[in-house]
Amino acid sequence: MLRQEDIVNDILRIVAVPSFTDNAEDVVKCQTEYKAIAEEMGFVAHFEAGRKVLVIEPKEVCGVPEIGIVVHLDTVPFAKSEWSHNPLGEVTDGRIYGRGVVDDKAAAIMALHAVKELEGKIADSWQIIVGSCEEGDWSDMESYMNSNPKLPKFLFTIDGDGVQNGCRGYADIEVEFRRKALLPGIKVLKQLHVPNATNNVVPGKAVAMVWQDVHQQEGKAVHSSIPETGENALMKLVDELRGIKEVVQEFPNFFELMSKIKNSTVQESIGFPADEIDCKEGCETIVVPVGCSLDGDDLTLTLNVRLCVHSCSSMISKMLMHICLNYDSNCYLRDMKLPAYVDSDSAYIQKMLESYEEVLGIETKPNVAMGTGYNSMLPNCVIFGPRFAVEHDEEDYCHAVDESRKISDVMKFTEILLRYLEKVWHNKN
Repeated sequence: MLRQEDIVNDILRIVAVPSFTDNAEDVVKCQTEYKAIAEEMGFVAHFEAGRKVLVIEPKEVCGVPEIGIVVHLDTVPFAKSEWSHNPLGEVTDGRIYGRGVVDDKAAAIMALHAVKELEGKIADSWQIIVGSCEEGDWSDMESYMNSNPKLPKFLFTIDGDGVQNGCRGYADIEVEFRRKALLPGIKVLKQLHVPNATNNVVPGKAVAMVWQDVHQQEGKAVHSSIPETGENALMKLVDELRGIKEVVQEFPNFFELMSKIKNSTVQESIGFPADEIDCKEGCETIVVPVGCSLDGDDLTLTLNVRLCVHSCSSMISKMLMHICLNYDSNCYLRDMKLPAYVDSDSAYIQKMLESYEEVLGIETKPNVAMGTGYNSMLPNCVIFGPRFAVEHDEEDYCHAVDESRKISDVMKFTEILLRYLEKVWHNKN
């Protein structure tokens, strides 16, 4: 029987260990704590891919595992001073608070308790694959795939909202603008930057210096795949600076591009032809300013572009060329992950939908993920996630200040996961 107290305590154990993506040593510490929990449950745990990936297995596995459950323990950073709850773990009013509770530490614990509950009842044909830099460059999973040619037959990441058989992909683009001098030796804009900028986070703070005056705007940081749920501090600051004529005159093309992006989040906002976009799934490409820096006379804008599920690399190339030609800028592609898609008619996916419907009591349909993750690079992999924000009519706390999850949702999804695993193996036997 699932014990809520045990699940909550185990979540708090790993949330208590900070594990920012850029700090590999701390991530390993968190993985080691998770490994200890798994071993206490009687499972076998070992590191692979140069300690980048932790694999949890039953004591005896025959052949290639049927199911691979993929999670990650690395997180985006946090500023403790901005939180009203403990970012390293706190339970208040039926919620668990802490960095990683939504993305993705609670999910990792749910997976452990689900397979433990089914121990001896289903075939021992599974793996829990624990990554260490999902919020970074995904080199962990790349190394793991290279060293494991025989991956589980079907994989899913517990990192998202519901059953998502496709994901958008993304492109990180840097656009460079050159200062247009008003008078020789005179610089009006002295500074413009986003503190602690991260490519997959809508900035919650932005700072500028004009002459000797400091201008600062606060916003609400959220995952860049859902910018409409937050408040972009950089956009707010640019709006403020737009009222200073001399600043606009120094970087006119920067302000023109930002003005276009402000008016709409779809790719069409930058003037890129709409007929270049294939959006059969109803997921328009979105363009999100996530960073900005001024180095001498060069102003660099960082854009996180969330791609339509049918986007291709040639479309990205056309977009870069369009920005260069229309905004008198240099444009560089710094990173890109193309979209992924698995047919929704797959028996694995249909059983996920059935499990959701049985527990939630409502009809569920697969959808395309706004963000991207390990599922976009692992073969035959989808998202099977525990976020119920839509049901509760509440905001998504992923990557946000006071990141939290309802304990009732933790238990609800663990039950969904149980039902799913039972269906998969019952069908096989």
